[in-house]
Amino acid sequence: MPRLWRLKHERFAQARAAGESRPKAYIAAGYEPKDREAAIAGAKNLQKRPEVRARIEELRKKDLKPITDVRVLAREFTVEAVKVLATIMIDKNEPAASRITAANSLLDRAHGKSAVILSGDKDNPISVIKRVIVEQSGEGGKLIEGHAETDDPPEIEDMRANGSG
Repeated sequence: MPRLWRLKHERFAQARAAGESRPKAYIAAGYEPKDREAAIAGAKNLQKRPEVRARIEELRKKDLKPITDVRVLAREFTVEAVKVLATIMIDKNEPAASRITAANSLLDRAHGKSAVILSGDKDNPISVIKRVIVEQSGEGGKLIEGHAETDDPPEIEDMRANGSG
């Protein structure tokens, strides 16, 4: 039998197969009951489902590891990952691009990504487009919020007005 398609059901089945009580398995699966009685009732109902019962029996016959969040697994390697990045960064034999990438990754991890400041000039202006929400009713529309701005030079605005830009 494949894993149950509902993740909480699968986690419940795995916890039950591993020997957890019904209420503990129910909570371990990610359910948040109001109290112990709600956990008992929810777990009882869940275990009544034929596919859940079958999965628990199948898992009891096998020695499967429970589903774990990938982020939790990745965090186990945080120290090693930082050491690898630091080693690459200080190794003079590594290509410059690799050293720079490692340095940037370490700085981003330590201080957060720096803000990107955009600037334009006379030949390369920056256009700013803001979100416009329009409510459509009948043949017309009603502006709810927002507007659009542009700093395009007149020739670009003319091209847009003529439908060629």
